[in-house]
Amino acid sequence: MRKIIRKTHKWVFIFVGIFSLLWVATGVIMSLPVHGDWKKLTVQNKTGSEDYSSVTMSPAEAVARLKKEKPSFSLARSIHFENIQGRIMYAITDQDKKNHLIDAHTGEYYAFSANVAESYARKIYGIKEPILENVVINNHGVGYLWGELPVYRLQFEGHASEEYYVSPVNARVLKHTIYTKISNISSMLHTFTPIQILTGSDLLRWISVLFVGLIFLVGTITGIYLTFPKRKNRW
Repeated sequence: MRKIIRKTHKWVFIFVGIFSLLWVATGVIMSLPVHGDWKKLTVQNKTGSEDYSSVTMSPAEAVARLKKEKPSFSLARSIHFENIQGRIMYAITDQDKKNHLIDAHTGEYYAFSANVAESYARKIYGIKEPILENVVINNHGVGYLWGELPVYRLQFEGHASEEYYVSPVNARVLKHTIYTKISNISSMLHTFTPIQILTGSDLLRWISVLFVGLIFLVGTITGIYLTFPKRKNRW
């Protein structure tokens, strides 16, 4: 019996040791300051000093204006203010979770396009090289692990290791580098996120976490048992 427990403890803790090393390593990488920050184009005397008292359009009027602009619109899931280059906008999320912007002063529909996203990224980071990619991202992945969706993902010549994510809701830009991707991959491994991505089930991810915890428990119990002195048979 003791030999079986010793073998069980040995192989369990080989797994536990490797897993613990990887888990600690990914945790250390996650703690490093490699995450980018969202940046917003600053307009002197405008951005950061919103004057909401000058807003002339009510939320109901903004919704009605959106309905006129987009006949398919039927429900406002949420509505809030956003300041884009000094312009106060109503940011409205529709029934399909798509975002729309209505100027709170003029009622103008603000069409946030790929060209607009590119112009913001260029102005904020001073990029002059030609564009390589400008696509809409609707799901999180290794490059963009968390944050609002959808976003525009941009890449420029001479910046192959860098990706820029532009929010169509508030015009903020997030810069990702190769170090950010490494940190994101580490975070995914640390939290068992690949299981959720591959299976589409958060429950299965938690079951995996519990299973690993059970292995740790078995290893600990067998280790405690083996610390007790071996009982001698009495004849």
